[in-house]
Amino acid sequence: MNHAPERVREDALWHQVTVNFADYSVAEHVGAVHIGPIMTGAETAGRTRAWFFVRKAPCWRIRFLVAHGTGQETVVFLHERLDALRDGGHIAGWAPTIYEPEIHAFGGPLGMELTHRLFHVDSRHVLAYLGRQDVPPTGHGDQRRELSVLLCSMLMRGAGQDWYEQGDVWARVAGIRPDPPDIPAERMNRLEADLRRLMTVDAGPTSPLLRENGPLAFLTEWAVAFAEAGQRLGGLARNGLLTRGLRAVLAHQIIFHWNRLGLPYTVQSLIAHTAKTVVLDRDEWPTTMTPLRLPGARGDRK
Repeated sequence: MNHAPERVREDALWHQVTVNFADYSVAEHVGAVHIGPIMTGAETAGRTRAWFFVRKAPCWRIRFLVAHGTGQETVVFLHERLDALRDGGHIAGWAPTIYEPEIHAFGGPLGMELTHRLFHVDSRHVLAYLGRQDVPPTGHGDQRRELSVLLCSMLMRGAGQDWYEQGDVWARVAGIRPDPPDIPAERMNRLEADLRRLMTVDAGPTSPLLRENGPLAFLTEWAVAFAEAGQRLGGLARNGLLTRGLRAVLAHQIIFHWNRLGLPYTVQSLIAHTAKTVVLDRDEWPTTMTPLRLPGARGDRK
């Protein structure tokens, strides 16, 4: 039997603050323009080892792991930055709160540690992406839905999940997000075709899409992080080091990624149920990777 090595309780070292907004509709803008730069700045300066955020309307929760040797100094530094945001009218207020990691949901201590790493990288890239001037609000022309399907597919492929195993993951996500909205049959057919293309496209590290000046060059580090996280999760599962099934853990990773990306519940439900249908109800095993075109998603746009 394999046993996880003894390790310091990382969860005891995490700090959490709850950020309140007078108008929740501006939370995403404040996160991208103010909170993101504060957290990445603290990371670059060596004050924090990791950080991530979770949306919990009408608040955001910011969690950070202080760097060794900085301790209370980093906590005070970040609290002062939040005070400045409050005094400047960007947030209504904030409070230090207790972080309770969902260790069991993510497969135990080793699964949680890996999850924290992915949450960190994902948070940085989500806020950087949302801070780009060419990213519209959720709705017409917004591409975060398509990007999320690409990233989630990279996560599952990295974990060694074949086509039908990925379908099982989507089915689990659909179970967590029931009651998809009804849409006309013609639109559903288009959505299924679009999702199938996104789920089978080659978006790996060597893909032309992710090369410098490629249409998805800005996605390279993000996609690699998801693929590597999947690979490590798969390794933990193969070695008996997860306390929960791999596909159950992957489903939770997808749900939390969608939270950070800000996808509405109805969009999450529609994606999950449609992806499940594409894999499990259409019975067509993909034989080739399909080309991907995301109009306007140019890596060189600012």
